[in-house]
Amino acid sequence: MKKIIACIVLPFFLVSCWWADIIEDDIKKDFLLETKSFSEFNNVATLVKTWKLWSSQDISLSSNATWRVWQILVKEWDNVVKWQVLAVLEDTVVNYGINLEKSQNWLERTRINYDSTELTLNKSIVDAELNLEKAKINYEALKQNTEQNIKKAKNDFNNSDYTDLDSESALNLQKLDNTIEKMQLDYDNMLISDVETIEWFLSTLKKDYNSLLILIDDVIEFWDTLLWATELNKDEDDDFEDFLWAKDWSQKNITKSELLSLISYKSWDFSNLSLTNTWNIIEYLDTLTEWYESTKKFLNSIEQTINNSIVSEWSLWTTDISWYITSVNTYQSSLQINYATFIAFDNATKSFLRTYENSQSSSLKQIELTKKDREILLKSLTTWELNAEVGYNNTLINSEDSLLSMEIQVKNATNLLENARDNKNVTLRSLNNAISDASISYRSTLKEYNKLTITSPIDWVIWSVLIDLWQEIATGTPVFTVLNTWDNEVSISFNKKELDFVSAGTEAFLDFEWKTYTGSIYSVATTADSNLKYVSKVTFSDDMNLIWNIVSIKIPVKVNKTLLPINVLKIKDSWVWTLNVLKSDPESGTGALKIAFVEVELGNIYSDQVEILSDIEGSEEIILNYVDNFDPEKFILKVK
Repeated sequence: MKKIIACIVLPFFLVSCWWADIIEDDIKKDFLLETKSFSEFNNVATLVKTWKLWSSQDISLSSNATWRVWQILVKEWDNVVKWQVLAVLEDTVVNYGINLEKSQNWLERTRINYDSTELTLNKSIVDAELNLEKAKINYEALKQNTEQNIKKAKNDFNNSDYTDLDSESALNLQKLDNTIEKMQLDYDNMLISDVETIEWFLSTLKKDYNSLLILIDDVIEFWDTLLWATELNKDEDDDFEDFLWAKDWSQKNITKSELLSLISYKSWDFSNLSLTNTWNIIEYLDTLTEWYESTKKFLNSIEQTINNSIVSEWSLWTTDISWYITSVNTYQSSLQINYATFIAFDNATKSFLRTYENSQSSSLKQIELTKKDREILLKSLTTWELNAEVGYNNTLINSEDSLLSMEIQVKNATNLLENARDNKNVTLRSLNNAISDASISYRSTLKEYNKLTITSPIDWVIWSVLIDLWQEIATGTPVFTVLNTWDNEVSISFNKKELDFVSAGTEAFLDFEWKTYTGSIYSVATTADSNLKYVSKVTFSDDMNLIWNIVSIKIPVKVNKTLLPINVLKIKDSWVWTLNVLKSDPESGTGALKIAFVEVELGNIYSDQVEILSDIEGSEEIILNYVDNFDPEKFILKVK
């Protein structure tokens, strides 16, 4: 069976493959072209010259001392930076290092001495300035105080006669009389106010009593019908008696006992309240507090008792129990509201009743003490006048002596400040001279010591080392030859035709490791060398440090004709060159494209570009890519 199926399917598969090959052969692929209008090309050529980059400057470093070479710290081709130590000479004869250290210590000591002395002198001046300022302030303050004291003494003398109604002593006596009168009036008003306050307390207490009594009566009347605590409801017969509080009968008995206790409070007599017995009011307040607590305790107990009930479908329903609980909560809420108001009243009342009698006694005592103060004042006024006159005369004498003494202190402080400033100027000039002498000695010693160290004057490359270790050298002996690595130059050559485009100052560019450096042609030879080339030098002042690298120098120049890439040209035969151009194909009638060629005459070649001497229209589309493999039977031309 499998063989029969294979025989049927295989012919169809071969036919389908053959038909697919026929269809694929008939479909032409796109042949993509890169084109550019002739007018888009310019006449800027690039002359490319390759040679080694070299230093534009080298110098010879010489020794400044006659000693033996102790250390050579660099070798040939090392890069060195400015002030880097290259070699050290031995310091064993004159001991320049020790002399330098001594002179440096001497200079440092003179500077420290200068700074220390300057700080001390400045402190002396600041202290003198502060003393002077303090003396001036004290003088002005004393002067003002003296004027005030004299004025006060005179006023005291004038006011010492208390028989004169306009004098201060008479006014003070009158003021004390007014104070006693006001204190007596305040005391009388206090007695009246305290009586009114106690009356208000009594009235409010009776209201709270009546309000609580009404609430307790309601509670007793409502719950006695369930608990049967009194004779009034003892024979009450409820069908649900066996189910109400059936879970805990002992709790029922406790609740009944609390209800009887609550009933007993009604026998309390509130008719004994009076203004004369304030402690009786406090006793009644405590009783009402006990009533509130007992009522609260009973309501909590009856709520717990009802929650111990058992639901019966015939006698005690769930709604009945819920109604009883709601009733309890209503009483509890009313009790809590009344109790909160009562507590605030209770605190305020007790606070007042415990302190008002002491306040009255204190006020009365203050009146008595003030009256005694008046008697004492009246006795003292008799001796005031004599004392005031003596005090006034003493004040005048003491004030003159104090002002004269303070004027002398200001003058002395001024002299001390002037002396401190003069002393500072003289002392610092002397110390400055000492620093100058030490600095001269240090610079002289440092100059001699530096001769032992050979350093690089700038960033260079060591070209050659001219000395050896332990070699004895004289002053002026060449020790190193160094090259400048930052001012680089390269020698390049031009032929006779290229020489027309360049001159001294022409810009040149160097590309190295994705960075472009800018330089310029420094000089151009006027005569050709043996190879008929004109040697020129290009210098670069940029921070390059590329010495000894082989580099390519690019010099952009302008020519008279348009330049094309040399790789878009083809040689037809000897000295005949053609360009591939893109044209429309009028024979197709569908706007199809075709490849044509144009013969051109070439001029000079500049690197990878060549001059086109032939006249070509600017709209001509030059084909840039390779098209020799184009087959019109297989491809259709398309422009990218």
